[in-house]
Amino acid sequence: MDTAEALSDIVAAATARDLPAVREEVSRLVADPAKLFAAIPEAEGPLMQPLHVADDVTVMHVVWGPRMYLGPHDHHMWACIGIYSGREDSQLYRREGSTIESSGGHSLDTGETVMLGETAIHSVHNPLGRLTGAIHVYGGAFLTEPRSEWAVETMAESPSSGQRVREMFTRHAEAYAAGN
Repeated sequence: MDTAEALSDIVAAATARDLPAVREEVSRLVADPAKLFAAIPEAEGPLMQPLHVADDVTVMHVVWGPRMYLGPHDHHMWACIGIYSGREDSQLYRREGSTIESSGGHSLDTGETVMLGETAIHSVHNPLGRLTGAIHVYGGAFLTEPRSEWAVETMAESPSSGQRVREMFTRHAEAYAAGN
């Protein structure tokens, strides 16, 4: 099985904007990591790997390093996140004037999925001392869409980019490989 075959139902549902079907297909894939790893190599460290990239749908293989944290950010598109190994904690935020404030959160364990709406703002944390693996599906061109991030200390908004996030994953992967 190749990557395209493993993801075909997810991409078809996402292209049709059938969000319940997207969640169902992601849930099915993360419930069976053997099927996933028949199509893509199992990660040996933190990574952010595009599996399908188009203007209307992006599918990413995301592996969070031990205790890795990504501060508050938005996507400007809906997202479906499914965990195939480990745990991902998200803090949710809402806009409050020119900053944001906490508005709840959730934890995803192995085999669980969540949908985030187009206006969602969240931070992500792997609370474990080991890798957490996930499949992320985005309703747009995730790697090039301009978006925002917020400073943890002040909750002030600033522009963000996929490039900055990819660089963060690269640094974490290098540290992980070096044993740090």
